Amino acid sequence: MIMSLLSHLLSAWFAFLLPCFNTWKALSHRPLSEQDVARWAQYWTVMGAFMTFEYTLETFISWVPFYWELKTVFLLFLSLPQLNGASWVYGTYIAPYFSKNEAEIDRSIAAVQGNTVAFLSDKLSGLWGFLQSTLTKGQAQVASQQPGQNQPATATSPVQTAMGLWNSYGPAVMGYMNKAKAAEPAGANPAAAASTSSFQSPPSAAQPRTPYSENEVYPNPHAMGTGPGTGPSFPEPTI
Repeated sequence: MIMSLLSHLLSAWFAFLLPCFNTWKALSHRPLSEQDVARWAQYWTVMGAFMTFEYTLETFISWVPFYWELKTVFLLFLSLPQLNGASWVYGTYIAPYFSKNEAEIDRSIAAVQGNTVAFLSDKLSGLWGFLQSTLTKGQAQVASQQPGQNQPATATSPVQTAMGLWNSYGPAVMGYMNKAKAAEPAGANPAAAASTSSFQSPPSAAQPRTPYSENEVYPNPHAMGTGPGTGPSFPEPTI
């Protein structure tokens, strides 16, 4: 346990934090140093291969004696600039293997990605179908239970409970919201009035406006909310 904790601390500092900071320095300083960028790119390539191996097999090999000590020593060998082990591992093992099997690796990656997407799509479709069927059953059960009927109490799921509450109170809530929206006067929102008036073009000079006829109604400044006096009268909401 102690060696595992010590290994994690040393790995976090020397194998991840310091290389991360040095990679940032190599990428942020201009002009870029091709040697530094190549070195840290090789390091993260080797670390990616090592992390893949560790995540896959660590459960089976962590019981090996001195596993944590060997792992810590290997990570220090890769990360310490005095040893430059990552560049050696990259040039000796990683680069030749990837160059030889590049086409096959590309096909394998494409196949795995396609299979993963198909699997997730199939599972999500099944889950959505299950939710739809559950909601339909909940609606049917709530609709079949009429007031005044003595029916045995059955255990209901949270989805059925939510559907029952919505069927009971949803129409009333939506009706109240629609009535409140219909009762709201047009001049209550100055932003909307301003945006509406901005799209109205001024009267053309070639066609002057004619005076109001006897049948036309003059605008009431009190009703428009632009003149002195009281504002528009709001209708009483009906409940």
